[in-house]
Amino acid sequence: MSTSISISKSNNEVSINGFQDGFAITPYAKSATYIAAAPDDSYSFLTSPVEVYSITNTTSGFEVGEFNLSNAINVTLGTLPCSPTIKDLNGFKYSFDEFNLANPENFTAGDIVYFKHQEGVNNYNSSLQKANVANSDGAYSNLMLFIKYQNGKLYLLHKGFFDYEQDSTYINDWVPGRTIYLNSQNKISQTPADISGEWVKSLGMCMPNKENKKRIWFDADTTYLKIR
Repeated sequence: MSTSISISKSNNEVSINGFQDGFAITPYAKSATYIAAAPDDSYSFLTSPVEVYSITNTTSGFEVGEFNLSNAINVTLGTLPCSPTIKDLNGFKYSFDEFNLANPENFTAGDIVYFKHQEGVNNYNSSLQKANVANSDGAYSNLMLFIKYQNGKLYLLHKGFFDYEQDSTYINDWVPGRTIYLNSQNKISQTPADISGEWVKSLGMCMPNKENKKRIWFDADTTYLKIR
């Protein structure tokens, strides 16, 4: 014998089934979560309007183990406080506590950087370097985007949205939808480096926006080409 309670309202459904050896509550989500195409400290998400439901049992005298349905039961349904998508994206912002950065004044938000192994420079045995297409270290290493260095803590973006201003000196040219690279002057550009000995990696893409920003989706490739 089983008892089923279902909801047929709005964008979400839940099914509660009672069995002799236990019970099962199965949610059926009919709405999607969308990533807002804009940078944000906590990342912002656009979802369908959330509705909360109250389910009351109207069947008496049914009992499954310790789940007693002889009296009214209220089950509240809503939205989880944090989705796996939010957790995944927040994982692409890294912080390094007590990272001894020898020359923090040389870095500003928007720099394309990488770690270089150096014994004894700090507890991480790593220094932070700016990407340079004429230096092979940047080709071999995973590139990140410098956010800030504050109170001995280093903040980097591995993947995500970032806004440059229209007059930013970091960008040579920006066209919505185009793939971006570092050019021979180590500026973000839709045209990659083109001098013999330099390396080429895609860094992401230009994102259209209504805020008059040179917005990028930063997602540096882990492979590279070297110009002969």
